[in-house]
Amino acid sequence: MVHHAFRPLPIKSKGMRKINFFLLCFVCGTLTTSCKKGENDPFLSIYSRKARMHGEWNIGDYSYNDKTSNADGDYVSVTETYEENEILRITEEYSASNGTISYDTSLIIVDYVKYTFDKAGTWSVDYYSTERWTNVQYIGGSMSYDTLITVKKISESGDWSFLGKVEGEYKNKERIALNLLSQTKNQQITSYNTTIGLDDTVSTVNYGSESVDVSNYYSGENNTIIEIDQLKRKEMIFKEKRKNSGSYTVIPYQGNPTTTINDEFYSESVLILERI
Repeated sequence: MVHHAFRPLPIKSKGMRKINFFLLCFVCGTLTTSCKKGENDPFLSIYSRKARMHGEWNIGDYSYNDKTSNADGDYVSVTETYEENEILRITEEYSASNGTISYDTSLIIVDYVKYTFDKAGTWSVDYYSTERWTNVQYIGGSMSYDTLITVKKISESGDWSFLGKVEGEYKNKERIALNLLSQTKNQQITSYNTTIGLDDTVSTVNYGSESVDVSNYYSGENNTIIEIDQLKRKEMIFKEKRKNSGSYTVIPYQGNPTTTINDEFYSESVLILERI
């Protein structure tokens, strides 16, 4: 019987452990071509951020809200929510002078949508929708329904790029700039009016003409900055916030006192895209 002598594993020196540590870091850095940037990004990924952006996407979820207000207390707010290819838009308007609130509701059917991002740095979106807006009025002993059906087909394209780090606010490649270069918008509005009176019901239809609006822009003329909250291979989350304020002052030549109107606008939106 041949006996093999037991050979203990060699003891690694601090120098060897240091070399192996750097080797491990190199291997991880090679395999993990992108690190976590957005709040909900994966901790590790074998795909670069540009590779994860590349491809075709549709809407998984969407929400939007904004508010325009002034110092008098008046405001107009818009809220949009998405569910099963439908966007419900509710507009609320408040008048502080008489304490009244009015609501305006629209239902938007998303017939088709596709976002495309290319590794070369180009993007495009095709968005088709049908919006139904209805207003109800009571006049005397009759009721009037005014309905507008708006059919839109929007195609946009341009280029995109990652933005750099902003100290204390954003990491490198946590945001993108979408530069709009071309836009084509087809739109047709058809109105329906139904009046229900004491004696009869009258309905009228006005078929609107289709309009085609084509716009082309210089590079950098029309762009949007978007925060990437999550960038995964099969899902990404975009966030956009806007805030601005200003004032409008009228200084009469004589007589009437100076008047100033202060306005403030704020909006935020979340768009979840799913890979097709």
